[in-house]
Parts: sequence; C-alpha cells; structure tokens
Amino acid sequence: MQLKNEPKLGLELTLKKSLVITTVLAILLSLGVFMYTNLTSTPDTFAGTQGTSTFTCYGPAGIGDNTTNRFCYDLDSLTYEDGDLVSSIPNLGGNGTAWSQSTTANQPAFQSGSSAMNGHPVLEFDGTNDYLQMADQSDLNTSASTERTYVVVIRTSTNITGRQVIYEEGGGTRGLNIYIYNSLLYMAGWNKADDGTDAPWVFKSVSSAIDTSTEYIVTMVYDGSNDNTTSGKILGYLNGSLMGTATGVGKLYSHGDDIGLGAMNKNSVFEDGNGSGNGYYYQGDLATFIQYNYALDTAQRTILENSLSSKFDIAIQNDKFSHDANGFDHFVAGIGKSSSDLNDCAASGGLIQLSNPTDLDAGEYLLFGYNLESGASNTSNPDSILTRWNRNIKFHETGDVGAVVIIFNLDQADFTVTDADDLRLMIDTDGDGDMSNAQIVHGTYNSSSNTITYSGVTVNNNATYTMGSTSSANALPVEFLYITAKQELSENRIDWATAMEENNSHFIVERTHDGASWESLDEIGGAGFSSNIMKYTYLDQNPYSDVNYYRIKQVDYDGRYDYSPIVMVNSLIEEANISLKVYPNPAMDYVQVQWGQEEETGKIVLIGLNGNVVAEQMPDQHNAMVIDLTSVKDGVYFVQFIGSHATKTERLVVRH
Repeated sequence: MQLKNEPKLGLELTLKKSLVITTVLAILLSLGVFMYTNLTSTPDTFAGTQGTSTFTCYGPAGIGDNTTNRFCYDLDSLTYEDGDLVSSIPNLGGNGTAWSQSTTANQPAFQSGSSAMNGHPVLEFDGTNDYLQMADQSDLNTSASTERTYVVVIRTSTNITGRQVIYEEGGGTRGLNIYIYNSLLYMAGWNKADDGTDAPWVFKSVSSAIDTSTEYIVTMVYDGSNDNTTSGKILGYLNGSLMGTATGVGKLYSHGDDIGLGAMNKNSVFEDGNGSGNGYYYQGDLATFIQYNYALDTAQRTILENSLSSKFDIAIQNDKFSHDANGFDHFVAGIGKSSSDLNDCAASGGLIQLSNPTDLDAGEYLLFGYNLESGASNTSNPDSILTRWNRNIKFHETGDVGAVVIIFNLDQADFTVTDADDLRLMIDTDGDGDMSNAQIVHGTYNSSSNTITYSGVTVNNNATYTMGSTSSANALPVEFLYITAKQELSENRIDWATAMEENNSHFIVERTHDGASWESLDEIGGAGFSSNIMKYTYLDQNPYSDVNYYRIKQVDYDGRYDYSPIVMVNSLIEEANISLKVYPNPAMDYVQVQWGQEEETGKIVLIGLNGNVVAEQMPDQHNAMVIDLTSVKDGVYFVQFIGSHATKTERLVVRH
C-alpha cells in the first residue's frame, strides 16, 4: 500500500456560530431531484451504518450486522475536542453498551489534532492510570462461547517493554486478553476450570515482535471447539499477517470480573502467571475497537482489515484496495471469497450496498470506497445528464467477480430526491475524471425503501462511478457554503456564501417568528454564473424582539428556486461560552449530553426545525444526561441547554 503523507479529512462545510446564534440545518423538501443540502459528512464514521433496515450487511466494512457485530466503537462520531478527557464512548454495535470511566483522573484523552491517525481521532492512554471499563456482558464474558473476533487499531508509544493490557475480559480462571510485554504483542485465552469435555485448557497465546511508535491493526480470532473437545485454536493477525496459531483450545465458559480497555480491570492471566487487581496500564493510542460474536472467516477478516488499512493509512500484507492513496479511502467495504469462505454482500456508510456477484470464485475480491466530495456539477456530463453528484466511487477487483447489483440508499445521500426515475448511474470507464463520455445505466426505484437499484453492473479497477440526473428541473443552480446570523445592537446580521452559482438570478431573505409563516424581507441580486466563492450580507433593522428565524430563497432565471438551511437569533438569551457535547451524532435510539462545570443546573430541550419543542428533560445528575430518541422521528434537530445564566445549543441528526 502506498502510504499517504497527509490525512484525508474530506470536505466539511461548517455553519459558523456567533454568540447568540443557533444554526439549524434544514433538509430541503422543495421541488427538485438532485438538490444538494449541505449535510456535513463525518469521514468514515460507523454511525448511521448500524441498525438500518435498508441494507442487510451493514456492519463495519460490510461485514455482519447488529446481531453479529455486537461491539463497535468509532471515535469519528464523537463531539469531544482535541485534548478533552473522555468519560464515555457509545457502542454503535448491537449490544449498545458504552465504554465508560467516571473518575476524571483515569480518563484517556481525545486527540484529534497532530496526534490523529490519518485525520481520525484517537484515545491517548497515559500508561499511568488511564483506562475504560465495562460491567459484565453476556455478549462478552458471562455466557459460554466457542467463537469470537476482536479487532483493535493501536499506535504504540516509545515504551513497549513494561506489561500493558490493551483489552481483557475475565479473571484468573477463565478469560481472554490482548497485551504488550517485553516488545511483544500477545493475544491469549484460558479456561482452567474443569467445566466439561471441552475444558479445562490452560493459558494459550500467540505473540509477535512489535516496534515503538508504530500503528497496528490487531485481530484476534478465538475459534474454539464445538465438538466437546479441545480441538479449537486462537489465531492472531498483525497488519493482516498471521502472527501465530495456538491449538488445544476448547470452549470458553462464563468468566466474571469486569472488562477493561487500556488496563487490567480486576484480574487476568499472562504468560508468566496470574495478575490480580487493577493495573498494567496501556501507554499508547487506540483508534477503534470492534467485536463479533463469531470467528470471522478469511474473506471477512481480509475485507475488514483492508477497510481499516485505508481508513487509518496502515500498510497491510494482503492489500486488496489500491485507490485509497487517491482520496477514495472512506467507507471502504467489499465482497470476496477465500478457499471456502464467502462474503457476497457489503454495505458502506449506510449509503451503498454491493451484492449478488455472478462469478465470485476462490481468491477473488471486489472492494470499493469513495471520496467525500459534495455538491453537484453541471459540466463535463453526457448530453442526457443535466447534473451529477460530485461524490465518486472507485472499485478494486481481484480476479473477475462477474456482474454485481449496486443499491443506493437515497435517505443517506446529501441531496433531496422526489423523482428518482430521473437518476442514472454514471460510469467513467477510463477513470480520467471526464464524465462527458460516461456509460449510463438505468436503475429501478423502490419508493417504500427509498432506494435505487442498478443490476448487472460490471466493474473494473480504473472506472469512476457516480450518479446523475436527466431532468432539467433538477439542475443545481447554487451551492451554499454557509449561512450565519447574529445580533448586532438592535439589528440582526445575516451572512451567507456560495461556492458555485449557475443561472442564479437573485436571493430573497425570508424571516419567520413562529417557524411556520415566512415573510420576504428583501431581494439581493445573484452573481448569475460564478465558480468563485461569493459572500453576501443583509441587515434586518426591525427584527422581532425575541426569536427570529431566517432562510435564503435562491431564485433561478427561469423561476425555479431552492432554500438555504435555517438559522435562528434569540435576542432574549445570551449563548455563553460553555462546553456542550452531544454524542453520538448522528444518533439512533439515544443521545448523551454533557455540559461544562460552570453551569451545574438547567434543563435540556430538543427542538425541531420548525422551532417546536420535541422533548424537554431535567437532568438527573450534574453536567450530564441521556435523551431517549426511540420515539423521535428521523431528521435534524438542535439540542439546547438552558441554564440559570445562559444557554448553549448543538445540532443533532437522528437516524434510526
């Protein structure tokens, strides 16, 4: 794999917030098939990929689903800032239990700046007392098991000689762990008790030499016996290479004692005997933790390790995806087959699913990834295509898997669709970036699932894939960069900017007091045709005395129009410089809210785009609470903390 020298952060359009502004991102439901809505995409977050009913194979890298991928911790979905101490990491997998640490002195640090791994945040464990913990879980340690898979991505520190526990479950009698000692990485398991014909089995481990200050994809496959014997094994992989196989492994029976990440939490066992209590703190960084309740086969493991390799820029032995060095290192997933193992369905980022290969043989793989470009282009298109999505997809095929089925989930796309019959799959067969000679493929739209399916698609390693629209009514005239609003003395100032304008006649500044009835304030001329950043300002000299909502109506020369996101100014409440964290974001069934120590009392309000209060809740503890979202519809909201002295607001996306 060609290593990338700079992190790929993707294109993120941030709506700037001033002292008294709450920014609301409206999902535009106005006319138009292919209208970009400025949804901000977090690069490679697993959030939104789990728990979806649209796809069937939606786990990390398209491997498994919530029933098999029980634990999945993704730092991209968190809203901590660089250097913050981390008290909890939500679980995006099917189990739903978070890693947590209530003691401030034991909390690892969130690093998203220079210490990030290829632009993705990491947890920094100090090697002194940092660790996260989890109470006993039936999916981990309180039920018998014969199969498990654990994957962690780490960066070692300059110290790899002392014993350091990366992960452990169980205690002195039964358990599993991953740890560092004397410049070696160990993966181990044991069941010392005479629990049946498939136990006891003594401490079994594999190990491999590691280097200081080096990034690793660590995969532990526990494949115990299911035939009442000890004929199973533990396999360890380091950056895709087999580091060893431990045989004589049986069933792992229920093994109490709490679970630790970054340290031994109560008890464990090592190559030289038992360890008791807490300790052996890990010194280094951790980027992700993934667990499956079965032993991944060779094909599944290869695909998952390739996805993590692309995301974190870690060279691996069995590299099956070559386009990550060119910016297509996001949401890499794929299908493949080893000698007997098969993975023939993969969804990625909740947006795309690949399935049904017609000729998938042993040793063949088809992986795909995409860039994070946003917006649309009206140039360099075939005559039948009026506008196309700027986000592109690349495939890497090992062997010849035949034709495949590609499904797009339009709920997850960053454009609004009302007439999907006009959408086409575009294939730039030579991959030169010029779509004017692209191959056009018609799809089948399913209104109940809001998906469009393209069947019988043959892919190649050089081609670039995207979607376009054939309807002239759907051409994108303007791409908004941002819209902000703030109070200046007795006036409200609204600023917005565009990255591109095409056929743009003018803007109309609109205002509402109740979130329902909009009034036109003024008309401001547009740039017509422009590929440069254009900035605009409007002063509302007679705003309402309390709450004012604003939006920009963009009008084309032929009368077609579109709307910007909505912003709000509340002149009665000053928004203070306090910390407010909302995570995970996007959220599914719950969201955790934390705020700064300087505001210990207050309430949390969940507000819809129309300004209506969806939920209101008093915290049951200082500075933190959990909001139940199970009855909240999918959409964009903002979470507002209202304290005794000031307020603070953050945007929240809900996706079940």
